[in-house]
Amino acid sequence: MTDLELIFTMLGEASTTEIARRSDALGFDENRTSAKQGGTIAGNARKALEAKTGKKVVSKANYLAAPTTPDLLADIAPVQPAQPKARIRAKPSKGRGS
Repeated sequence: MTDLELIFTMLGEASTTEIARRSDALGFDENRTSAKQGGTIAGNARKALEAKTGKKVVSKANYLAAPTTPDLLADIAPVQPAQPKARIRAKPSKGRGS
């Protein structure tokens, strides 16, 4: 992910948040409408930049490099599930007062 991809993602999220706050969006449907409007703002801005520069903003590159440390979970042996314990019913007490 490039810097521009992150910027346009942030623009979409910030636009969505601001629209939802200004319209007092409550519930899924109202927030979905705000999200679509925020995404449209970011999408239009991205398309305008691509048209002006002639270069695509979206890339297949990852923003962060893959970690170089080995997979720490690969060395751990899987744990066998525990056998269920037999349940013993407690005998009803023959106490006084019942």
